[in-house]
Amino acid sequence: MRQSEKFNRGFAYILALLLLAIFSTLAVAFASSTDLGLQKSNNCRNSAGAQLAAESGLAFHTYVLSQITPSAGKVGGDLVSDIAEKLAVQLDGTFDLSGAAVTHSEGAITIIIPGITINSNSGTFSARVSLDSGKENKVWLEVTGYAGTVQRTIRMAFETERDDTVEFNYGLATRGKVILSGQASILSAGDGSSEASIFSSYVDEIEDTFILTGQVEIAGEIFASADQDAIHVEDNGQISIAGETGDAVWDHVYPGTDAPAFPEPNVAMFEPFVVGNVMALANPLTATYTNIRIPANTNPTFAADCVLEGVIFIEQPNCVNFEGKVTIKGTIVTEDARESDDVNSITFSGQVDSLPVPDGPEFQELREIPGIFLMAPGFDVDFSGQFGTVNGAMVADSFVFSGQAGGIVQGPIISYGDAPFEYSGQTGLTIDRSGGSQLPPCFWVSNPLKPLPETYAEN
Repeated sequence: MRQSEKFNRGFAYILALLLLAIFSTLAVAFASSTDLGLQKSNNCRNSAGAQLAAESGLAFHTYVLSQITPSAGKVGGDLVSDIAEKLAVQLDGTFDLSGAAVTHSEGAITIIIPGITINSNSGTFSARVSLDSGKENKVWLEVTGYAGTVQRTIRMAFETERDDTVEFNYGLATRGKVILSGQASILSAGDGSSEASIFSSYVDEIEDTFILTGQVEIAGEIFASADQDAIHVEDNGQISIAGETGDAVWDHVYPGTDAPAFPEPNVAMFEPFVVGNVMALANPLTATYTNIRIPANTNPTFAADCVLEGVIFIEQPNCVNFEGKVTIKGTIVTEDARESDDVNSITFSGQVDSLPVPDGPEFQELREIPGIFLMAPGFDVDFSGQFGTVNGAMVADSFVFSGQAGGIVQGPIISYGDAPFEYSGQTGLTIDRSGGSQLPPCFWVSNPLKPLPETYAEN
């Protein structure tokens, strides 16, 4: 074979190998590019899926949280605990959570909500609700969406606020039955009768809700959640309702009335006034006491000529007695004892003079919380002596008025317990709502959790 032919064949062989290497490299590069593009496509799809899952979770939990009305007055850690309890009622053991439960440890400020699968192809989302670091009535919903190995997190705040616009149009409202007898009268200080109207949400298959006997007079009207059969008015022609007697009284009786939102007392508002001023005497001397805190189990008896100024804060359990003539220039407030099994009571057996808070500068902040004389949730209150004019609303678990008990109450009387409201006195209660029907600032009526769209953020 000639030399030139050998050279051509060798060159062709080298060229073939070179082309094979080039095309192999191109094939590998193309395959890698295809895999990279596929991975990018998967990542893009997963990113979109995770974002959509997070958005779906935000929509779902916004709906759930918007159905929650926190218990009135709950803030801070108590607000988170309250939300956790209500979330558990809505979500625990449901199909959405695949039978799982909301997680919240006592005292914690974060609620963990288990993951929810949208469907087999659309990812999942989980959520957590946490207290805002700077505002005790604000929480953050944080939702994380998952798709493949990608996750996206978005967050939005929710807030609960006291409703300052709520009006309370009853002179007396109770969750227990109402028993009026003898010469008991509930009158109105103004021209309108609404301030002397009575409402009861008590419903029992056997017991009556209203029992009126004797010479009872009610200047307002009667409203009841129960039906008319549960309203007993003695047929003696001496019962007067809204100025009517006999059969005409039934024109002013409204059975089947929906219960109003009972305002919740914010007792914590008053505690700062009594810091460091503890009175632990079971038999306080005749003297003037200013902004005092009565420890649990003290059970004091205030004798005649005691003067109490500012805030009288009573811890529970306690049984507090006011005997003889006692002058109160301020507000009596107790711890909330509605969940306690202990006996808690306040008894007024003598004459009570209720006067406005003094003018001194040390009472300036208290004067900015007007409209309340007695705030005693969970306490049974008994009046058997005269009290003239009571400078504000009265709130307790139950009330009993007897003997010469009576006078003017400058605000509503609200009873939270199931025990009866009983009045058999001879002096008469006169309700004065001339200051308006809106609730004093120490009451709280909650609104549902409100989403704050302007706080929406993606992480």
